[in-house]
Amino acid sequence: MEDEQRHYDPKEVTESKIHEINFPEGLSEKDIELIVAQCKHQGATSSEQVKGFAEAYKEAKETAFDSERLESITAEEVRELILRFGELTENIKNKNGFRTVPARFKDFSFALPPDLIERAISNFSQAYAEGLLASEEYYLIFEEIHPMLDGNGRIGDLLWKIDVTRKTKHWPQELPPDVFGPK
Repeated sequence: MEDEQRHYDPKEVTESKIHEINFPEGLSEKDIELIVAQCKHQGATSSEQVKGFAEAYKEAKETAFDSERLESITAEEVRELILRFGELTENIKNKNGFRTVPARFKDFSFALPPDLIERAISNFSQAYAEGLLASEEYYLIFEEIHPMLDGNGRIGDLLWKIDVTRKTKHWPQELPPDVFGPK
C-alpha cells in the first residue's frame, strides 16, 4: 500500500534530538541515514523538517530513475521541481515560492538579490534540463542563487543527486561534495 509508513528511530544514525519519524515507504536504511545526516548538517533537525526532507528525497529519487522523464525534462519542469522540493522541505517558509527578502550566508556575504532570482532560476533550469554542466557545478550555482527562504542546502543535495543519477544511473550514497571548501 502506498500510504503505509514505516517507523524508524533516527537515534541510530544521529545524536540530534529527532525522536520519532515515520519515513515514507521505499527508502533504504542508507537513504534514511543520508536524510538525517543532511538535516543535521543543515541544522534542520525538527521532526517536521526531517519528515519534509524525507518526502522530497523520495520524490527526487523516483524522478532520478525515471529516465524517460529526465531525457525530455524542460526548464519549466526543473523550476517546478525546485518549487516542489522547496515546499516539501520547508512547507511554511517556502509555500509562497522563491524568497522575496535578502539572504545572508554564515560568512556574512549575501546571496543573489531577490529581484534577480526568477531570471537566475530560469537560466539554471535551462542548463539543468539540457545537462550542460557537471553535477557539482549545478550544486554550487544553486547554492549561490539560494532561491528559497530555507532548505536550499537540502534542495541542492537533491538536485545534485538527480543529476549524478542521470549521468551514472546510480543514486549517490553520500552527501554532495563541499563545493565551498574551508573558509
